[in-house]
Amino acid sequence: MDPFKTMIIMYVFTVVFVFYNVFRYLDKITVLNIALFVVLIVFPFLAILTYYRNIVKGGDIRGR
Repeated sequence: MDPFKTMIIMYVFTVVFVFYNVFRYLDKITVLNIALFVVLIVFPFLAILTYYRNIVKGGDIRGR
């Protein structure tokens, strides 16, 4: 399977996991949990965006 498609699928699972936990434990959410959930959503998104820009769109690791 294409690594880009695998990254997208794993990101979707991560987002579903985060939303499930947020809505299930809404009364027990702390600032640390919010920070963890933000990291789980933001950093993989940045990795996917960087991979797309450099590899998929550019066709090369240098992003040409």
